[in-house]
Amino acid sequence: MKQRNNLIILSLFLAASLGIGLYAQTYTVPSPISSRDVAVWANRGGFIASGTAAPSAVASDGALYVDTTVATAPTLYRYASGAWAIVAAGGNSDALNAHIASQTDPHGATMTVSQEINIGDPTATETAYIDSPSDGIARIASYIQLVYADSEPETSSSSATIWADNASKTVYFHNGSDWTNLGGTYGGIHCHDNSSPQSVATGTTYATVTALIDSQISNDVLVSTSTQSITLNRAGVYRISFNISFYTDTNNIIGYFAAFQNDSELDNIHLERKIGTGADVGSSAASGFARLAAGDKMTLRVRHNYTSAVAFTITYANLNVERIGN
Repeated sequence: MKQRNNLIILSLFLAASLGIGLYAQTYTVPSPISSRDVAVWANRGGFIASGTAAPSAVASDGALYVDTTVATAPTLYRYASGAWAIVAAGGNSDALNAHIASQTDPHGATMTVSQEINIGDPTATETAYIDSPSDGIARIASYIQLVYADSEPETSSSSATIWADNASKTVYFHNGSDWTNLGGTYGGIHCHDNSSPQSVATGTTYATVTALIDSQISNDVLVSTSTQSITLNRAGVYRISFNISFYTDTNNIIGYFAAFQNDSELDNIHLERKIGTGADVGSSAASGFARLAAGDKMTLRVRHNYTSAVAFTITYANLNVERIGN
């Protein structure tokens, strides 16, 4: 009986010694690892053993161990297939230690995710994810919000860039060579029920139509009612159109109207209209396409074929520009 009691006491002493030795070690919560590693870690009691030497004891697959010989550069080991293998060597900038070394650059290198990245609270409905449904495609769900910036970003000829401009509150797309305003580039000027005549001298010289003193809705262009012009902010292919209703103080004259790019007549966007009786109202319209540059100023101009000055009264008219491509 005495021997049995001694055996029980010895067993309790050994168990207590093992517990003291076990909990004298330091343990840390593991960094994000595979789901298998997390399961093994949890089954083993939720700790990672550490010490000041490389591990050598036999362990279960998935077991983790941290060698703290160099306190500022620990080495993480994982047990698999009967051997310990280094997961992240101390000081290795391409492995796990570098991923947790900096708050501003937590990954430090290329990171590959085989499934998807979930963003947001998984218990809430306002979540999104990033995944790759096929080679070369990155998919983002559900919504994307761009933060407004005060200046355009750097661009590359080998990539596309999207930029939210804080000044115009619009979004721009860069295709590698040019910016496109995704909110549209357009504008117009017009006159309504005008009764003030404009004297146009004789000859082939065009005069800017001065009756266009009202601006229309516009975006990404500068409309000036003082100079009756529309100045473009960016290059591209534009649709240009105008229409006029007018009468003159002279019989049997031909009036010529044309859209001008700076001081050059656009040959494909002009018209002529003969007025037999001066008081008769004539109406005409023209439109076409032109490749224009940033800073170009568009105007509507008029001339006639009479031998002296003619007074044109332009009652209704408008000049419109719309960017349709690069």
